[in-house]
Amino acid sequence: MMMQKNLEGDDHKSIRPELLYVRGRMFKQKLNIDQVKLAKWFSPYGNVDVKAYGQNKALVATSNHYCAKDILRAFKQHNTIYVTYYSVWKHSPIARGLLWTGVLLSGSACVVALLTGDKKT
Repeated sequence: MMMQKNLEGDDHKSIRPELLYVRGRMFKQKLNIDQVKLAKWFSPYGNVDVKAYGQNKALVATSNHYCAKDILRAFKQHNTIYVTYYSVWKHSPIARGLLWTGVLLSGSACVVALLTGDKKT
């Protein structure tokens, strides 16, 4: 007997694992991250999709949460690469630039307000 499917109504929300952020272990280390090499390193843990994110960085999408956790655990003490969850505020140069611009503008507005304020005591 064939089961009928109800296509009306809302679909369930897809819950995807967070992206992984990969960079060189040393801060100023020049590291040419090869997508194929990273894919080979990470593929034993599950299906991965590697995308270059600048010269020395890459973003990795994993197929499930267990795969992401296994990669993080396995590469925690790796000699050449650093792997962590991707955060827009930490890793995106545009978001960080906007954040610092806001900090500088609000700080300078406070300084101007303090300097031009009424000095009656």
